[in-house]
This record gives sequence, C-alpha cells and structure tokens, in this order.
Amino acid sequence: MFRSALVYFILGSLPFAGGLGAGLTRGPASDLSAAIALVEGGDAAAAIRILEPIARANPRNARAFYWLGRAFLAEGRPADASQWLERAAALEPNRAEDHLWLARAYAGEAAHSINAVRLFVLGWSIGDELETAVRLDPASLDARLDLVRYFVLAPRIVGGGVAKAKQEAAEIAHRNPPLGAYALGYIAYRGKEYDAARKHFGDAINGARAALANGSDPRAQETLILTLTWFGYLSQETHDYDAAFDAFGAVIAADPVHTEALYEIGRTAVFAGRELDRGQDALRKYLASKPRPGMPSLASAHLQLGLLLEKRGDREAAKREIAAALRLDPEVEGGKAQ
Repeated sequence: MFRSALVYFILGSLPFAGGLGAGLTRGPASDLSAAIALVEGGDAAAAIRILEPIARANPRNARAFYWLGRAFLAEGRPADASQWLERAAALEPNRAEDHLWLARAYAGEAAHSINAVRLFVLGWSIGDELETAVRLDPASLDARLDLVRYFVLAPRIVGGGVAKAKQEAAEIAHRNPPLGAYALGYIAYRGKEYDAARKHFGDAINGARAALANGSDPRAQETLILTLTWFGYLSQETHDYDAAFDAFGAVIAADPVHTEALYEIGRTAVFAGRELDRGQDALRKYLASKPRPGMPSLASAHLQLGLLLEKRGDREAAKREIAAALRLDPEVEGGKAQ
C-alpha cells in the first residue's frame, strides 16, 4: 500500500516546471544555458550529454547538478536524478527549487523500488524535502500542491494525513483560488467523496477559464488542464462517460501537446463501449507520439486499442494489437488475460 501511494504521488504530480535560477558557478556558461534549453524543450538525453561532463569536471557547480538531476528525471532515471539533486541541495540548501525537485526524484525512485526499508526512508524524505521547499518559498504553489498529494497518499507513519492536506489546500486557495479549488477536489476524489470532488473541480474549471479570459493568472491554463484531467478520471470512475469524453476532449482543445488525453479518450471509449471511432482515432494518434516518462506506455496504448477492436468485433486486429503490446512489455497490465 505504501508503494502504491508513492507511485500515485509521482504520477499525479504537476507538469514539471521551474525557473532557471541564478548564480552560475564554474563551467562553460553557454553550454549550460544550451543544456537548460534542451531540458525545457523536452530533449533530456541531449542535455545529459552536455551536462554530465560539466558536472563531473566542476564539483561545486550546483546549477549543473540541478539541471542534470532534472534531465535524468525527465529520462525516467530517478535514482540518478536523486544523486545529482542531493548534491545541488547540499551546495544550495536555501534554494527551494532544489528541494522540490529532489522530492520528485525520491518519489520517482519509490515508484520503482520494492525494498520496504528504502521505501520507508524515501517516504520520510519526500515529505521533508517538500516541507523544506515550502518553508524556503511559501509562495511556491508547486511545492504546496505536491504536499497536498503527499499528505493525502502517504501513510500516517511517514507524516500523511487528510487534515494536513486540507490546510495546504487552504493556503493554496488563499494565493490562487482556482488551484485551491482543484486541490480540494483532489482531496475529495481520493477520499471517494465524489459529489464534493465534482463541485470543487467545477469551481476550479470555471475559475481558471475566467482567469484565462481576463488574463489575471499566468498559470490559469495549467490549472485548467490539470483540473480537466482529474475531472475526466472522476467521470471515468463514476461511469459518467459523456463527461469524461468532454473533459479529455477539452484538454486536447486547450493544448494539443497533452497527448495523454488522447489515451484517455481511447480508454473511455473502451469503458463505455461507444464512440469507438473516436477512441480508435485517439489511440492511433497517441501511438504516433513519443510518451514521456510517467505517461501511459505505448504497450498500454496497443493493449487499449486491442480491447477496443475486440469490442468492434475485429478479433484478428485485436490480437495483433495485444501481441504488439506484449512485445513491448510482457508484463503490460491486462495483456496476459486476453
């Protein structure tokens, strides 16, 4: 249960964000700037090739350590990320972003660990790093939102608790009402209080759209997409498939780069047993994309497409998709049952 909670924590995190920071130490500044641009542009592998030599040659270059850690995390290598982010945080103990991203790296490690002792240590460490990030920068909405998730999902023995999550949600709402409404909706959803979750998510969506219209909140688009996504999950879970289709469709309409919504449209079609053309088209578009770590795998997408084709009565095509899923990942969830 502890491992599952930490897996949900990292998979539910906000889209990775963070400023460039200041105070470059030794090392080729132009190369470091180029690597930062690569990380932010989604080419973490190329960034690692630039950053690793800089970091190893400059043992006090905290900025290189930080960005190398973020690049490793973006590449799905959280244990490597943790090592470099620990070094960055040791050199810059008062920089909130270092602690926030170290917490995220630890959460990524937890998602892949089967060692109970290591999981316990990681659980404590995630909370400690997030609380440190908030203490250093009380205005950090990213750190506060990660704390909400942590408090909801972590066992009490490592500091979890719904009351703590609600306190953080109140702090977020004081600074950003739509995001605070999302946080309250998330807490209610995780507590299976679905009516309350639906109300809070609705408030968040309406508030974010209003902020987008009047330009009052620079992160309104991010809040809107985040809330629509979780409203879609809620709608799937409560079998309100029309609302789920609408929510995930609205994500794509707001920003087509969020291709995980295509996967969810396909999955909703499988659940509902209808809008199969729309679901098939969405899954094929998702299969043509390059999912980032933490997004549904291509194996999972092939599996969902196989299930959809089976509902259409095309058993041969369904078998081909499920076989493709198993070639990519023999342990894909649900694959062996088909």
